[in-house]
Amino acid sequence: MRTNEKILMWFGKIVAGFIVLTIAVYIILVMFTSLETDTAEVDAYRTDFVAGCSEEGVSYDFCNCAFDYIVENYGLRGMDFLSQEVADGYYPPEIDDATLSCQHLLLEGERI
Repeated sequence: MRTNEKILMWFGKIVAGFIVLTIAVYIILVMFTSLETDTAEVDAYRTDFVAGCSEEGVSYDFCNCAFDYIVENYGLRGMDFLSQEVADGYYPPEIDDATLSCQHLLLEGERI
């Protein structure tokens, strides 16, 4: 292999490595940025949900459990949908699933 070919080969490897590194950094930044946004968004949803749930006379722990169940199984968009359904007077079965999953946290005498 001639010297010029070796230089071009190494230059190509350096450029390819730089491109791969740039893409990796970009992906990591996007992941962490979206996690921070999601965390803030989840916290805002949690505050509203737990406040409304607790006003219904059930424990804070139960409300947090139900929130976690809904977000883990249906996501924040699902939470939006379910909240709107409840606001419209419809009680979706997904709420029953969350209630059953968290019923062990109801305090004595509490009912849903």
